[in-house]
Amino acid sequence: MARLVMKFGGTSVADIGRIRNVARHVERELKAGQQVAVVVSAMAGTTDQLVGWCREAAVKHDAREYDAIVASGEQITAGLLAIVLSLGSALVHLVRNKGESSQKMARALTLRVGLSILLFVLLLVAWWLGWIQPHVR
Repeated sequence: MARLVMKFGGTSVADIGRIRNVARHVERELKAGQQVAVVVSAMAGTTDQLVGWCREAAVKHDAREYDAIVASGEQITAGLLAIVLSLGSALVHLVRNKGESSQKMARALTLRVGLSILLFVLLLVAWWLGWIQPHVR
């Protein structure tokens, strides 16, 4: 089975609605049996805003600090897409199993969404505290 690489630019992930659309494309390929690797850019305009803030903060700055700040745009998009994909797959399962222990499914969905949000927040906090850094080549 070939691996499919799907790349989505800033305009494709410009807001939550568009990120949901990207998630639908990814889910379609997964359901078709593809192995999928997804690459996302920062949401439209985000990188320019982050670069502007760096320049505003200081004319001269450490390149590693600059890279960490500018790369955070892609990390945010990837985190949001992961949350949407996790929620989407849970909702598909819930809709398919109507009437079969829907209370149990609702609890599972609530737990899954809560854990996704918690993981995303923990990653942002760890990045903010400097415990993790993006891999920059």
